[in-house]
Amino acid sequence: MSTASLFVLEATKRKSPPFVDGKFVCVRGYEKKIPTFYGIDYLSHDIPTFKLMPSENYEACVNYFKSLRLLNYPLRALVADDNINIRIACLAVYPKAVIQICQNHYLENVRKTLNVRTDPTYTPFMRRVEVLFKFKRSNNYAAFPITRSGMVGECVF
Repeated sequence: MSTASLFVLEATKRKSPPFVDGKFVCVRGYEKKIPTFYGIDYLSHDIPTFKLMPSENYEACVNYFKSLRLLNYPLRALVADDNINIRIACLAVYPKAVIQICQNHYLENVRKTLNVRTDPTYTPFMRRVEVLFKFKRSNNYAAFPITRSGMVGECVF
């Protein structure tokens, strides 16, 4: 089971997203670690909600998003891992939310698909992809093209 990683964006009031994450922790009475979901506001570092759940199933995820709703949290966007339960639960409680996969989980899915950790065939390609994700893209920053060696420089695409 994957660790749930959530980022929540309150687009109406903030420029930076609050941060919500899930970690598996040891809890007395449970044989295995269970997920703990908590939210940390990116700017104020406040914790708007915290939940211990028996699993990352749909019902547990709905419970988490309902707790955000009870706090009148205006969730507009969600960046999460590829756990389908998180996405479906979010849309059940916040039907207008925009959902995207987390950049780290996206890159890990590419690594797994290409077997980069066990087969060196696509390692140079993966390094080039990783470099693309290292740089912030906005009106204030230029795009950084990659050279044939995988270094930032002239564009080869």
